[in-house]
Order: sequence, then structure tokens, then C-alpha cells
Amino acid sequence: MNNPQELDRDTFLVEVKGVVATVHLHRSAAGWSVHVMTAQDPDGNTIQFGHGAGQFATVDEARNVGTNIARQRIEEARVRGAGGLGFTVRAAAIERAADLGNFDAVLEVLDGADQVTDRHFIKIINNHCQSAEQARETARRSLDRVDGVSDTGKLIF
Repeated sequence: MNNPQELDRDTFLVEVKGVVATVHLHRSAAGWSVHVMTAQDPDGNTIQFGHGAGQFATVDEARNVGTNIARQRIEEARVRGAGGLGFTVRAAAIERAADLGNFDAVLEVLDGADQVTDRHFIKIINNHCQSAEQARETARRSLDRVDGVSDTGKLIF
């Protein structure tokens, strides 16, 4: 019988009263780290980032901590509003200056004052033309590659 290898990553959802938090676990040599992100937009465009938690010895311990953090962050968001969670990541489209009508897919980080703190352009194979809606959809599909946001508002992949 084969013994399955232990995973290096794990992702799960925590739902509280219609608000869903995505919890990412990552294994390194030091142990498991936890990154909690709370989805506020029903379309999945906007993700509110809570915070990460340190190294845990087992994946079960990291899952328990991640679940508790997610529940806490969701409740804080309900009490203080979405701005209480820190940074927002959104899928966006930016029109190319040299090629009007053609848009780039972008992930943007906004702070509590809606100021962009980081911007990541999504590279497309063969660099084909995209409408604004196509570019936003490309960016939305790229949201699951984001692991978190640093304390300074930079994307972590």
C-alpha cells in the first residue's frame, strides 16, 4: 500500500453568516504557516486580507489556528466593516497607453483609504488583445495564486 506524501500546501474555507474566509497553509522547514483572507465580494473580485500566523509543528494545529483566526477576522469585519481588515486585493483592468482598447489584467492592493499600495500585472502567453472585461476575468482567475499581503501592502506569491 502506498503511503501518500504529506502536502506542502493546504487550502480550506471557513464560513460564518455568509462571509467566507480562505485559509492557506504552507509548509516550510520551520513548520506550517497560516495566511487568512476574507472574501467580501460575492463575485470574488475583492479579498480582504487578515493576517498570517507563525510556524506550527503539525498541519492539524495550523488548521485549528487558521479556523480560529478566520472566525475572529470575519466577526471583526462584521463589527467594523471591511476596512477593519487591513488591505484589499482586487482584480482590475488597465488600458494600455500605446494600444487603446487593449487592456492588461492587474491585481491591485488597496489600503484602508483606497490608495493603491502594490500592483501586479498578469502576464499572458502570446500577449493577445483583451477587452476590459476579459482582463478583469484573467485577473480574477489569478487571485488564487496570491498567498497574502505584507504589512507594508505588497502582494506575497
